[in-house]
Amino acid sequence: MNRESLNKKLYSQGEYVGDIKLSGDKNKDVEIVNEYLDERGLRKPPSKINTMYAQATAFSKTASYVYEQSLLKKPVDPQGVSPFIVNGVFSAEMYLKTMLEIHEKNEHGHNLSALFKLLPNKVKDKINKKKLKFEVEYGIQSGISFIKHIKECANAFVDWRYMHEKGELHFDIQKLIFILHTLHEVCNEEMDILKLTER
Repeated sequence: MNRESLNKKLYSQGEYVGDIKLSGDKNKDVEIVNEYLDERGLRKPPSKINTMYAQATAFSKTASYVYEQSLLKKPVDPQGVSPFIVNGVFSAEMYLKTMLEIHEKNEHGHNLSALFKLLPNKVKDKINKKKLKFEVEYGIQSGISFIKHIKECANAFVDWRYMHEKGELHFDIQKLIFILHTLHEVCNEEMDILKLTER
């Protein structure tokens, strides 16, 4: 590798902070950059809200992966049902908690209905409008408020982790995908608004 190509301009949050000499090894370069930023007090840990949003997204991606690998392919692997639901419902919970945190409400618990009810009305309105976009795509009956959809899986995080204690359980997988997609989109918009107000 050309030595000159190892000298790089370093930017932090879109602002030039200096020139830095990299090694060409990705792992070492991460350490070099982090050390440079730490020495100048430029590297800050992610905010609680950003961490919550990242967690919501990560569990959503995991649910999506399980769905594609176990439930979308034929033959369906029934062992994928519980991991899909647990990861998906936990993602929905974290999207709701992220939006609550954005609006300065720190809530606990796993019940999706209870969390949804605590959202500011303007956020609930956004969710109810956004759901209209996805009802047709996911074959969801129109004219039903989002809270009614949420109620159907309000306790699924607990129920499906302990399904061996619950007996026979039923679940609408498409509805969970619909819920996740709707919450992701609105949470994304709320994160964008937050970023604008923080500037």
